[in-house]
Amino acid sequence: MGFFLENNADKKQKILRIAFYLQLVGIFSYSVAARLLFYFERPLSVMFAMIFLAITLELSIQHFRGVKPYFPVSAILAALSSSLIIDATSATPYFMATILAILSKFFIRVDGRHLYNPSNFGIVVMLILYEGNLNLSGMVFAGSVAAVVIFFIAGFIISLMAGQFFTVLFWFLNFCFFALVRSDFSFADFLSNIQILTSASMLLFSFNMITDPRTAPTSISRQFIYTFFMAAIDMIFRLFFIPYGNFYGLFIVLSLMPIFRACFQTQRVSILPKFCATFWQNFAAVSGIQQKILPKNEPKFGQKRNVVGLKTGSRSGNEK
Repeated sequence: MGFFLENNADKKQKILRIAFYLQLVGIFSYSVAARLLFYFERPLSVMFAMIFLAITLELSIQHFRGVKPYFPVSAILAALSSSLIIDATSATPYFMATILAILSKFFIRVDGRHLYNPSNFGIVVMLILYEGNLNLSGMVFAGSVAAVVIFFIAGFIISLMAGQFFTVLFWFLNFCFFALVRSDFSFADFLSNIQILTSASMLLFSFNMITDPRTAPTSISRQFIYTFFMAAIDMIFRLFFIPYGNFYGLFIVLSLMPIFRACFQTQRVSILPKFCATFWQNFAAVSGIQQKILPKNEPKFGQKRNVVGLKTGSRSGNEK
């Protein structure tokens, strides 16, 4: 039995590794195609400089920490994501986002895993530091429907391989639900609110950030809760006219993940059934005591009430 479990675990790791490399190839292809075919303004030289910085920094940290060297897939993904998503007038935010992404992976850890998705962490910090002077990319593919459709299909396939298919599905459903709610409180209609789902930053966010297997939940029920709160926070930010609420939503939810994990792990059985059972037992006990005490005290209470002259309160039938 243990042999088969070990084989299944090995297969899952191999599939996950393949998904990582497919994700890397996909984002790299889109990064190059955006610049060569869709007139994306960020030069290729900046992209390759960010990749070089990411690889150098991660390998250096691995060396100084005595970690066995491995190919820095996540570092390259962080560099590519930042080069596609960030829209700044200088090169500083691009390189700073890459550096912060890699540092967060090694130094902001809880229970042996990094707390934040590296790309999300770097981008959110840049949004805070460069408030008002930094935007995120919109239509990288110049409105090409074919490019967006290919991105969707490839993203869902890779998410399925990584065990995060329902994370993406629930995210889109929850976003659409809160977009419908938001349409009642804003001047934009429902279709205008969900149109952002096809933007470059949202596509990369949906298929490459929230699906990080090291930070995202694995069970379907928790994936729903994870994306529900993320979409709810996104709606709140957008109602207050704060753009890119989805990035802040993921950042906030991941900040609270250790608390959620502790609650789920310390009590495998739901607390609610135990609470209801205990409440019913106590209620039944108190009710039994009251049934014994009140009938005995009711005649005495009626007598004392008549002596005092109280005119309020209910009376028993024999007092009428």
